[in-house]
Amino acid sequence: MLTVRQILETPGFEGIEVLTGEKGLWRPVRTVTIVDAPDAAPYIKGGEIILSTLYIWKDDPQGLLSFIEKVYENGSAAMGIKLKRFYSSLPEEIIDLANRIDYPIFSYPSHFSFVDIINPVLSRIVNRQADILYRSMEIHRSLTDLSIETGETERVIKKLAEILGDHVAFVDTYSGVSYVSEQNSQLEEDVRDLPLSELVRLYRSEEVRVGDTRYGYILLDDNPDPEKTSLLTHNALMHAKTVLKFQIKRDRLHIQLERKHRDEFLLDLLFNHGESPKEISSRASIFDWDLDRGGFVLVASFINREKIGLYSEETVKEKALTFMKGKLSELCSEVLFTTMTDSLILIAAADFSVYKSKREVLKKLLREIDREVRKETGWDTCFGIGSYVDPLLTNASISFENARKAKDIAKLLKNENESLIFWDEKGLYHFISRISESPEGTEFYQTYLEPLKNYDRNNHTELLETLLSICENNWNLRKTAEALHVHYNTVKYRFSRIREVLSINLDNDEERLTLLLALKLFRINNQGHTS
Repeated sequence: MLTVRQILETPGFEGIEVLTGEKGLWRPVRTVTIVDAPDAAPYIKGGEIILSTLYIWKDDPQGLLSFIEKVYENGSAAMGIKLKRFYSSLPEEIIDLANRIDYPIFSYPSHFSFVDIINPVLSRIVNRQADILYRSMEIHRSLTDLSIETGETERVIKKLAEILGDHVAFVDTYSGVSYVSEQNSQLEEDVRDLPLSELVRLYRSEEVRVGDTRYGYILLDDNPDPEKTSLLTHNALMHAKTVLKFQIKRDRLHIQLERKHRDEFLLDLLFNHGESPKEISSRASIFDWDLDRGGFVLVASFINREKIGLYSEETVKEKALTFMKGKLSELCSEVLFTTMTDSLILIAAADFSVYKSKREVLKKLLREIDREVRKETGWDTCFGIGSYVDPLLTNASISFENARKAKDIAKLLKNENESLIFWDEKGLYHFISRISESPEGTEFYQTYLEPLKNYDRNNHTELLETLLSICENNWNLRKTAEALHVHYNTVKYRFSRIREVLSINLDNDEERLTLLLALKLFRINNQGHTS
C-alpha cells in the first residue's frame, strides 16, 4: 500500500509543502476524499487523504482542531489544505496537535483544483494495486514452478527470502527439520540453538496448517519498515504457505508409503512371525539391509506426557528417532528403526566389543536424548537395551523381548539414575519385576517396611528414605551421609533406630537380602517415592 510520503512524491506535486506531522508520512493511503461539511468526521473510515479549502472552519479554528482529532482517531492518513484564502497560516495549536499525534497536514498551491490532486492519487493507487496483483501472480508462478521442478523446500525458502528481501526460515514441526535461507545469519543460529516456542516469540511467524494438522512455521527476520509493501509481503507468504503445504503433504505420503513397508517387515522380524531366514534375508535386501551381523535392540518409551505445545506427538517421536539414529550411527555400523503406539524401536548392528566397551558412551547419549525431549515437550523418556545377539537375522526377536522388559523396568524405576536399563545389568530386577504388582509382592514389602513407614508418619522422621539411601550406597554409612547431606553420626543414629523399629539383624546375610528385596519391590511399586 502506498504511503503519504510516496503520494507526495508524485510527479507534478512539487509545489506541495508539508506543514506539520512529518513523522506520520509513513501512514498508508487507500483513497482521497473532499470534505465540505463540519460534521463529516464520522464518514472517514481509514486511509483517506482529506482535501479541504478550510472554508467551513474560516471562523472556527477550534472546530478545525476538533475535526482533526476525530479524523485521526478514525484512521485518516493525512489532510491537504489550501492556504492564503481562508487561513493565511495554520494556528499554532493545530501544528502542535499534528506533530504530537504524527498526523501529516500539507498545503497545496492555490492554482491547484481538487481534480489536480485526486486524479494523480487515484491513478497511482490503482496502478499500484495492479502492480501488486501482477507481482503476486508472478510470485505464485515462480514458487509453484520451483516446487514442481525440484520439490526442494530449501529452494522455496530461499526464493521467498529473495522476493521479500529478508532472511527467512521454515521449521517443519512434522518432521523436525529446519530450513534457513542464509547460513551464518542470526536467524540461522537461533533456529539451530533455540526451542521453537522461543523462536515464535522472537520472530514474526506464519503458521502453515491444513485443518487440524500443523505442518510448521515460516519465520521472518522482519524489518519493521512501515513503508514496506505489506500487501505484497502478505501475498508472498500466502503463496509460499500453499506451496509448502503441497510439498509437505506429497513428501509425507511418500514417506508414509515407504515406512509402511519398512515397519511391516521390521515388526515381522521383531515378533518372529515364522518366516524362514531366507525369506527374511530376501525382504531385508529390498531395503539394502544386512542382518547377517550381530547387534542389539533398543526400545524407548515416553512417560509423564503432558500438552506438547507447538509440536505434535508424531513430531516428538520423529525428532527423538532422528537424534537417536544419528547418535547411534556414530557407534554402530547400521541403525534401523520403527515405531509402536507408545514406543520407539531401534535395531543396531554392531560388534560385541562396541556393545560392551562403548556402554558408557551409549548411556551418555541416551541421557542426552532424554534431556532434549524433556526440554522440547516436558516428557520423560525411559530406555530398555536388549541383550547382544548374533546374527540379528534370526535372533533380533530375543533382544527385542529383552529390551521391552528392560524398558518396563526402567519405566517403573524412572528417576534421575534409572532412566535406562541394560537387560544384562539388572539380573535381580528380572525376577522382582514379574512379582512387583502381584498381591504377594505387595504383601511381602509391606510386611517388612510398613512399621518403618508408620514410625516416620507418627514421629516426622525420615528413616525409610535413609534406609533406601543406605541400600543404594551398598550399606556404606559414610557415603549415605554424603548423599543425604547430613552428618555421619546422624546416619549412624538413624540406622540404629531402623534396626530397632524393624527388629531385624542386618549383620545376617539372609535377613539383609530379605530387606533388600522388600526395598526393591517398594521402589518399583512407588516409582522412587517414599511417601
